[in-house]
Amino acid sequence: MSLTLTPSRQLPEVDAFIQCAMVMEAQPFLDALAPLPGSDAVETLVVGADGHHQQSYALGQLEGHTVVVITSGIGIANAAAAVARGLTLATPKIVIAGGTAGGLEGGIKVGDVAGAISTIYNDADATVFGYELGQIPRMPVDYHSSQRAIDALAKLGEAQPHTVRTGRIVTGDSFASEKVVARIRAGFPDALAVDMETCGMAQVCWSNGIDWICLRAISDLTGEGADEDFHMNGETAAYHSFEAVRAYLPLFCA
Repeated sequence: MSLTLTPSRQLPEVDAFIQCAMVMEAQPFLDALAPLPGSDAVETLVVGADGHHQQSYALGQLEGHTVVVITSGIGIANAAAAVARGLTLATPKIVIAGGTAGGLEGGIKVGDVAGAISTIYNDADATVFGYELGQIPRMPVDYHSSQRAIDALAKLGEAQPHTVRTGRIVTGDSFASEKVVARIRAGFPDALAVDMETCGMAQVCWSNGIDWICLRAISDLTGEGADEDFHMNGETAAYHSFEAVRAYLPLFCA
């Protein structure tokens, strides 16, 4: 089956969008999706000219909750565009950032879940005009999850097997290797983790009045060899994120 990207195609009530950048991150969710009641298959929309520039939307049920799994592509613009396009199809109760992230906080470990409830751009700098570091001019300093989302997150540690760390994730269009991480740590010493999508997604959510949260798992610790660590640990971290999101849905939607 296929979705039709027009205003006349109204999706059923959707509990969550799950935004992942890469197929590797989305695959555990796609493997677990069940068709909606009355449908014989998971519905999928693919937008884009070729495999390198496509964004995909998969509609189905996860743990009994109606979700759209969005594979956006890597980077701020891709994440923002994909979520904005999704909001033309349905209005979810929450958008969840799934997949992987690089760890920044001293105690965080590979495999831990970064339960990010605030986010800011790590490479935005309009401080010469009086804005905070990381703030886009005339936009909020940062973006925050709702109290409902935070309350559900507080229960997540007991609902799945992985350590959950709560805090801020910072977002930029550079992979956080040892070449750039010193600048990120200096500018945002409270940051839990870093990725390339969450703040763009959260800004779109804020502008549309949609709740959001980040449940990415740590694939590397943003130091020397972070790229190699990502390749070694990415699939495992993506599965940890999947397990966290799967457990979070009934907590948020209860």
